[in-house]
Amino acid sequence: MKISLLLHFHQPPTQFNEVTHSITSDCYLPIFNTLYHIPSAKLSVNITASLLEQLQAFSEGREVIRLIHLLCERGQIELTGTGAYHPLLPKIPDEEARRQILLQEYLVGKIVFDNSSSYRKKIGFFPPELAVNPELIDLLSGEYYEWVMVDESAMLFGTEPGIYRNPDGLSIVVRDDTLSGAVAFGKVKSANDLFDLLNLSRRRYFALAMDGETFGHHLKFGIILLEDFFSDPRLDFCTISEVVKEEKAGKSGKISESTWGTTEDDLKAGINYPRWDIPKNKLHRLQWELTALVLQESVKIPESLLNPSKSLDSKLTHEETRCLNARLLLDKALHSDQYWWASANPCWHPDMVRRGAEMLKGVIFALPNASEKSKNRAEEIFEKLLKLGKEKFGDKAIFA
Repeated sequence: MKISLLLHFHQPPTQFNEVTHSITSDCYLPIFNTLYHIPSAKLSVNITASLLEQLQAFSEGREVIRLIHLLCERGQIELTGTGAYHPLLPKIPDEEARRQILLQEYLVGKIVFDNSSSYRKKIGFFPPELAVNPELIDLLSGEYYEWVMVDESAMLFGTEPGIYRNPDGLSIVVRDDTLSGAVAFGKVKSANDLFDLLNLSRRRYFALAMDGETFGHHLKFGIILLEDFFSDPRLDFCTISEVVKEEKAGKSGKISESTWGTTEDDLKAGINYPRWDIPKNKLHRLQWELTALVLQESVKIPESLLNPSKSLDSKLTHEETRCLNARLLLDKALHSDQYWWASANPCWHPDMVRRGAEMLKGVIFALPNASEKSKNRAEEIFEKLLKLGKEKFGDKAIFA
């Protein structure tokens, strides 16, 4: 039996430095050191540009980047595409989604491979929060990716996990929710546990995906568990791309709008984003109103600044520089984490909600031609959001 394990590594641009440093010591560096010392180990890796930029700033982080580069050269890991700053791609305009995708490729090339003049060869794609809809699948087909991972909810829980192919030739890799959850939430405590679970199924291939922070941060025994996985000869780990090339793919059905947090009950209730856009959550309503206001004002940014390679590596006028600064702030401000923390489902973090809203508001104030009406409304929403959050959940973080 073949197993693909995709680990998703991300920290939002609003993350506290000490948190990123701590997770790097406990998780990121040990994971990639483990791979380095087990040459037979293979992994599909999704690491956002948001995290890569943070890792660049300190020595342990730079060592993680060096190891990623080395492991790519050794063929042990493959890096997937994604949205650079982890936005919910189906919930932002197509041109913003495409920019986030291109920006990720550009920054990975620049930071990991020290190559700012060209993009990497596109292989697979991991949508942030596994948030997809039919329009995003069409966009990815047009961007020449070979495969995209989706959650079982995207297939309305009616399709067995595995590999399928859409009419455009894009392979749809359906994550095994049950097995992924068993590992991520600590039910699997050894390679033998995983082998026993896999043996219950007659499938030849299993696609698992979870946060990279599972190993060493969420699960303190996670690094030992990962070593156990990769050292067990009964478990044949391979990259997703290797399996996509070898396995016969079934015909993909229609993709539904969903995330990796969406359940069958959520879909029946018409809630596609149960941790990011809950209809009755007043904090979410304010956050998405502020997001819409920012996107509305941002149409004033020249289209020439949408292309990352042209905008980041070009000589600009003073006015263009101001627009570019607003443009770069907008890229970061669309990160999904702020909505997740505001859901209180199950966690609440007032500082992360505040920092996210400050960043969104900051885009409007950075734009040289933003209207006073929009600036005033952004300030009003910001103040309402902070006040309501404190009244509803308090001023202390709540962790599950």
